[in-house]
Amino acid sequence: MEVLTFYLEEEPYGIDVRNIVEIVEKLEPVKVPLSPPYVEGIANLRGEIVPIVNLKKRFGAKKSGGQSIVVIILHKGEKVGIMIDRISGIQNVQETELKKPTRRLKKLIPPEFLAGVFSVGKTRYLLLDIDKILEEKGG
Repeated sequence: MEVLTFYLEEEPYGIDVRNIVEIVEKLEPVKVPLSPPYVEGIANLRGEIVPIVNLKKRFGAKKSGGQSIVVIILHKGEKVGIMIDRISGIQNVQETELKKPTRRLKKLIPPEFLAGVFSVGKTRYLLLDIDKILEEKGG
């Protein structure tokens, strides 16, 4: 599978490119009252209203600013934006290269949000399960 690799703070992550519609810079979300705390708001993407999710807040991070890139993904037939800090690249990852997350990693991020762990060189990436992250329960 092809994986978009990116960073939140200095932590490397990845998502399956099959989920990605496009990547946008400088999308300014408008706050929506009563939305979950991890939803930054909604943005107008060429006439289409798209909810924007702050992954740092979703993962429970105390610091959550600095994201300037929004990855637009398709979730259950709807476009959703996820905020990231910077893109690393695209990697080809074989299913056999995916490992189960260690107990230590599960403390950094809710384990249900992880699809696996893979390495490229000396860098270990956490492969995210976007569908689980965007489920409303637990938020």
